[in-house]
Amino acid sequence: MKRSLALLLTTAAAPLMADEIAVATDIQPVASLVKMVGGDAVDVTNLVDPDQDVHHVTLRPSQAKAIGDADAIFAIGPGLAPWFFEAVESIAPETHAISLTDVAGTHVIEYAEGEHDNHDDHGHDDHDEHDHAFDLHTWLDPNNALVWIDAIAAELAEIAPEKADMFAANAENAKSEINAAKEETSTKLTAAGEIAYATAHNALKYFEDGFELDVHMVEIKAQHGQIAPKSLTEAVEHMKEDHIECIITDPAHKPKTLNVLAENTGAKVINVDIMGRADVAVEDIYITLIKDLAAQLESCAHDHH
Repeated sequence: MKRSLALLLTTAAAPLMADEIAVATDIQPVASLVKMVGGDAVDVTNLVDPDQDVHHVTLRPSQAKAIGDADAIFAIGPGLAPWFFEAVESIAPETHAISLTDVAGTHVIEYAEGEHDNHDDHGHDDHDEHDHAFDLHTWLDPNNALVWIDAIAAELAEIAPEKADMFAANAENAKSEINAAKEETSTKLTAAGEIAYATAHNALKYFEDGFELDVHMVEIKAQHGQIAPKSLTEAVEHMKEDHIECIITDPAHKPKTLNVLAENTGAKVINVDIMGRADVAVEDIYITLIKDLAAQLESCAHDHH
């Protein structure tokens, strides 16, 4: 909605989407939820590509402009992407930025004492105190998405009150779609039985909690993209002993020695999508993410071996 005088002068002959709300988001799942609620009334610019490490991003001029032009800003929180909130404070201090993880009703998984020390491979070493208190992958619990949908609708209605009824209706439709995906996914995963896998990036706790899954997980200790020989030996022993035939990884956290682990155990490596695919419409990204994750975890169920 913010338009410069220069832009108005140069585009006077063309119709302007004057009622469009400019929104900036940090990750694709958030952009998807915003688009589900805002529909054609929002122009969403997402700043982190699915295969990027969300913790470390250098803003391009076009991305900085998107933040500066935004009427609304939605993000998971400063723990996940500190650079994002630093940029907002610097470029658009007057724009209301909503940290979704701080929205009332959000389910947050706190780390046990010392547990976060095993997550050094995530690149969190320069984060603030929030990172060490809880797991940051809050968007993977669809119950959180349901809470956020209402928060997004309320914020958009504040900006464009004349569209409040449309946002509210879209929010109800979005929640219906998410609940339908939850029900479909829950049925499949419950029937699959115990899900067993090894991983060096334990990012799926929220998804597992959201669907109350029966999971046996072996966490592989990795630092700076490498699995230490001792950790590799221990992981091989645990996987063979527990008959674990799946190794789960994601594009931003794939230790270089993971193939060695697969060769030594005969396990299949599954590259899960936790940031949303780029080959679907923005509004479909979140639902697709939930369904894809379910299918990938289902393939790691003991009953499928």
